[in-house]
Amino acid sequence: MSSLAESIDEIEGALDPQELVNAWRSAKAVVADSFVWRWNATTTWRMLLIDNVNEVADQEIGIWVAELLPRLEKTSVVLTRTPEGPSFSLSADAVHRFDIVNFDEDEVRAYLDAAARLAGHKPVSDFLVKKVHETSQGHPATLAAVYELLWGSDAPSDADPGEFLRELPDRPEERAAALVERLVWRPDDDALERALWAAAVPRRFNARLLKHLIGDPPLSRADQKRVFDALGRFTFTEQLKSDGSLLRLHSYVRTGLLQRMSRTEPERFDGLHASAAEYYGRELARADGTYGAAFVYEHANWQRNKREWLYHLGYATREEDRSKALLEFTRVFLDAFWWWGHYIQFDFCDQLVTDLAHLAARQVAHVDEPDQDAWPELIELHNALRRVIRGYPLRSVKSKNADWGDVRDALLTVQQLCGLQARDARRLNKDKRHVAALLCAFLARTWRHQACERPEADQYYSRAEALFAQDKDWSESWVAFERAELRCERGEMSAVPDLWHHAADLLKPYEGEAESIGVAREERAAAEEQGGEEPHDELDEEMMSNLHRLRADCCWASGEPMRSAMWYGRAVLHAYLFHLVGGPPDDYTLQFYVDIRARALSRLFYVWRQGDQDAAVALASEMSRAFPATYGRESGPTPAQLRQLLADEKPVPLAQALFPRGPEVSEIGSIGSPFTQEFNALVEALDLQQTSSDLHDPAWP
Repeated sequence: MSSLAESIDEIEGALDPQELVNAWRSAKAVVADSFVWRWNATTTWRMLLIDNVNEVADQEIGIWVAELLPRLEKTSVVLTRTPEGPSFSLSADAVHRFDIVNFDEDEVRAYLDAAARLAGHKPVSDFLVKKVHETSQGHPATLAAVYELLWGSDAPSDADPGEFLRELPDRPEERAAALVERLVWRPDDDALERALWAAAVPRRFNARLLKHLIGDPPLSRADQKRVFDALGRFTFTEQLKSDGSLLRLHSYVRTGLLQRMSRTEPERFDGLHASAAEYYGRELARADGTYGAAFVYEHANWQRNKREWLYHLGYATREEDRSKALLEFTRVFLDAFWWWGHYIQFDFCDQLVTDLAHLAARQVAHVDEPDQDAWPELIELHNALRRVIRGYPLRSVKSKNADWGDVRDALLTVQQLCGLQARDARRLNKDKRHVAALLCAFLARTWRHQACERPEADQYYSRAEALFAQDKDWSESWVAFERAELRCERGEMSAVPDLWHHAADLLKPYEGEAESIGVAREERAAAEEQGGEEPHDELDEEMMSNLHRLRADCCWASGEPMRSAMWYGRAVLHAYLFHLVGGPPDDYTLQFYVDIRARALSRLFYVWRQGDQDAAVALASEMSRAFPATYGRESGPTPAQLRQLLADEKPVPLAQALFPRGPEVSEIGSIGSPFTQEFNALVEALDLQQTSSDLHDPAWP
């Protein structure tokens, strides 16, 4: 997030990509300094264990951690990684490397003897030690599976060790899976075996998901509990909640089971993934396509269910199912990027791309296997969306120096992968129209931000608006607004009002009695809790703010500073009201309020620097009139106070004098914070009926 001062700097001159990189590095350094200071405050030695560093070593977070580690005092750091994976870049003098190899026969003997002694069993024979070593190849996890198979609490009492260790798969990665499969096998009861195969498919599972995946014939309630509890007791299962209600199989077993199943029982493999996708599809709240329904994207449970649903779609094998999966991945990503990710760092977008990376890696791993159907489009989609995230600059002011050409090429690749290139919109279904519209809107932005005078931006915006209009999609008003904003940027002021009014007319104002924002929020929360549709009469405070801000920009460019100040004030008011629409304040609403205030304050500082100090004071007073005369303070700023604040050219004190404060970072996500109390008090002083219709009073132009 940027501060008021940084946001004003962006407005006065958009930061180029290198400046943004430097700002990012500076922010990372601040966080690192704070962490190191707190960590080094201790007087005792500590050990820091970071497992699987190869998963993040070449990512931004991995680079940041690698720079942080040498600064930690009184700390022993242990890093683990796979032999072929990347590692942190650290000084060789500070690192001791140990290659962990598989156990030799003597070490296998020592492990088995110790385990047998602890379990009260007799020492293991030399023959069996040799056989176990051959079977496990000294791999610790496989060795643990062998021990559990032969001597664990669930091992058959009449098991013949020699028989159990015969005819194991040649593939090392499947050997542990085969051992576990034999461990759960019962001659007269296949429930545990069915549960094992079902449990291998999801990345995590609870009893309800496991029941769904086991399918027909269904287990009795007693058997359901029995097999779930049994799986939870095995050493190859990890409990993700302290009460044991959420489990996952360890990766070495799960990977082997999945590979074995996909190779030997492809129909079961496909069916279980389809069943998992069906389960998560039912879990998802069905948003109705309105602006308010998009708020589900901020809910952690919804995000998890959506990701798991897409993950299992990513295992599709039929052509039509694969086409659906590509479209759904694209739709979810673009929706999240449209509403959040283009403006602030929205982790959900990165998580979707990471999930695609894992699915794409599976495709690469099996590319040379003749029995695997290649799916290069999945790999290409991952690469394209990754380019979009990396190349698309955040914040409200976009630099012309960003690599818009590469972002555009990536979007065109996505368009082609989804089968939407040069298609007649009349032949598209609703989902494809929605994705096509979002792609056109983003493609329009790539031309607009690179060179706003080019006609391609108009062409793509027109296509996007027409596609959204077919389904009365809420985003239609946003595209109309952006078209008006584009005309303003070009200096074509006479063309702005018609487009502006079209966007304003698409908004749905409150009807009837003015209701408090808190009531609307409670109704929305109740609708989401019940899984139903949300109310349709919600007010888009963000759009209201943007429309007021655009009108103010146009008036400013046309030489009407006082009218401009009035509408800048209203833009700030609606940006403030946006804080509690859809839930408590978050990163997005906080940054939006910063940026809108920065736009207004930049105008004041400009007039002051031009030497017209009386005009600057008058404009500041006009902006502040958008808010009630008092909101938790005895009086507003006097002209003399405003004059001093403008002379100091410090944006934060001036903003505090003119407008209510925004939330502190510590108040984000809290509905009971001091900010929320101040917000509610201010809303009580507003005429919400008038505020909700203030786009049309007074008339414009």
